[in-house]
Amino acid sequence: MGANENRAKNIRNYLPLIVLPLALIIVLALWANLTQREIAEVRSVDGVWDLRDVDFYAGGPILLSGVVEMLPSTLLCPAEFAARQDEAVLLGGVPGDFATSRMRILLPEDRIYSFARMSLSFNQRLYVNGELVMNMGVPGETRETSVQELGYIFFTAYPIDGMIEIVQQSSNFVHRVQHWHHSIYIGVGPMDFIFDTIAARSVIMGGFFAIFLMYIMLYFLLNRQKANLYFALFCLAWCIRVGVMRPLDPGPFNFLFPQLSWEMGFRMEYIFTLPAQSILLVLIINILFPGVLQRFFRRLVYIVASLAALSFIFLDTIIMSVYLAHAAYAVLSATLLYIVMRFAMKIRRVNLAQGIFLGGIGMMVYFALAEFLGRLGIVSLPLHMGQETSVIIALMFTLCAAAAIFINTSSEVNEAKESERRLAEKNLLLDRLNRTKSEFLQDMNHEIRTPLTVIASGIDYVDGQIDENDENMQQTRAALETIRNQTQRIGRMLSGMAALADMGEPGENRKRVNFTKLLENTVEAFRIQLDKHGNSLHVDIAPDLPDIFVEYDRFAQVIVNLMANAAQNLQDGQITVTAHLNNRASFIVVRVKDNGDGIAPEILPRIFERGVSGRGSTGYGLFICKTVVEAHGGSIEIQSEQGAGTTATFTVPVYGGQEAGHE
Repeated sequence: MGANENRAKNIRNYLPLIVLPLALIIVLALWANLTQREIAEVRSVDGVWDLRDVDFYAGGPILLSGVVEMLPSTLLCPAEFAARQDEAVLLGGVPGDFATSRMRILLPEDRIYSFARMSLSFNQRLYVNGELVMNMGVPGETRETSVQELGYIFFTAYPIDGMIEIVQQSSNFVHRVQHWHHSIYIGVGPMDFIFDTIAARSVIMGGFFAIFLMYIMLYFLLNRQKANLYFALFCLAWCIRVGVMRPLDPGPFNFLFPQLSWEMGFRMEYIFTLPAQSILLVLIINILFPGVLQRFFRRLVYIVASLAALSFIFLDTIIMSVYLAHAAYAVLSATLLYIVMRFAMKIRRVNLAQGIFLGGIGMMVYFALAEFLGRLGIVSLPLHMGQETSVIIALMFTLCAAAAIFINTSSEVNEAKESERRLAEKNLLLDRLNRTKSEFLQDMNHEIRTPLTVIASGIDYVDGQIDENDENMQQTRAALETIRNQTQRIGRMLSGMAALADMGEPGENRKRVNFTKLLENTVEAFRIQLDKHGNSLHVDIAPDLPDIFVEYDRFAQVIVNLMANAAQNLQDGQITVTAHLNNRASFIVVRVKDNGDGIAPEILPRIFERGVSGRGSTGYGLFICKTVVEAHGGSIEIQSEQGAGTTATFTVPVYGGQEAGHE
């Protein structure tokens, strides 16, 4: 491996270490934008806000909080509210399903004021200084008469007699938690800041989606590695979770998909926050740290997460958000703590990728605990500032995990390349050894055949000198016959071994062949030998057989071997050779049939094994036939019955337009 290749490899491995700090800086900037905005807050006194001494130009918008004048279980216009104001009570949140409230704000009359907020209930009608300014859905006294909607509210107003009066009707039959009628921003300029959260969340959502796209492509490009797939799905789950609606906070998906209902968005948020991410996180850990999480624990997580997902699909949203959410965060915190404990017990040395991933896990553990403790109101841990913090931490963990998985994937790719290189070297060495073996066997075949020929000739000479009428020499003649048979057997074995060694790689010498001529020429060459032993040959080749794409010499050897097997020990018998197309005209079917003694039943199932013979031969012939035929895409079988003969059948594909030397 050259210096440039090593340098490129190091750059690929450590690229995440260069990109990760830059990405974390961007995330921290988003965090600062979401969590460090300082806005002054003014609380009401008996439902009235006195802002006459506030310098709006010196600071930014002001958040109005506190109690408002409220008439529960009524939906009144401003005049009707004024007529019943003696019945009003001072409350911050609506105690029932619907109510009317009034806010009175004392202000200087020298300017126009801007107001902004997210809608505080799911159906709202707003009056300013007695005039109807907007409807957010349709408030009603029953679920059937209400039309739910959730969004942002913007309006401007001018004080009349030093006061702006805001009367609001609201109803909530879909998520029956206490909803507030205050928490409205007031200022003297554009209220663009209220979109900062949406903008930041859109950037975060885009970040998750970009990482999802990158790793799903890596999954398809790099041998379908499951770590990349699981991590891509993990990022997609967070992308959906960030984009969907919260109970009182529309997300980016509401702008992209206005038809997305509040309830659907709410359920999607809960499903993709805990169940989906828990399952995917365990799957990722099991790949990066095999053996750390026991099988029973993984199965327990899958079962609990699946049950939680089902409950988030069907249960009431109040039960989900008030009760199940606490339980889910408790389970998540316990799960993460258990994972950390298992890491401490099992991991002694970690590599770079694992170290980065564990750092991200540590952040997740801390902020999961902070979220759980914050929900219960037990303690507020440092750095935790609500739901937006958990989203930022999730993105930071995702970046750490992305870097870890990238390094892990890059290492696996490098290992695969190194394995391929070693395999190529091994194959080259094996090829050299194979050629050496073939050359050795060919040399041995050549060198041994010469003395075998001399021995056979000597046997023939001695046999010719023996007097056939001399009974004392018959034993000598029998011994010579045995020597002759064994000498011929050694010669056939050498030929078979040399043929096997010379087979090489299938397909390297293939070409288009006229099969009819190949079959006729090979079969006819045997006719003289058959006639010598009184055997007859019958050939039936179908007309216009198509060409085949084979190695000529090998297929000629197949036919020779089958003919030799059929002729062996056959005396005054018959051999029949037929060739025709199969029903689909995709294969040529060849049969070589004899009426000899057949093959013993105990030998027949193993007849194609190397060294197995039913007729006393070397056992290489049929093994070679099967190897050659199957290498060319055909099949071969032997049917035999003792006393009734043997039939060998093989098939060969017809020519399909291949190029010479290629399949």
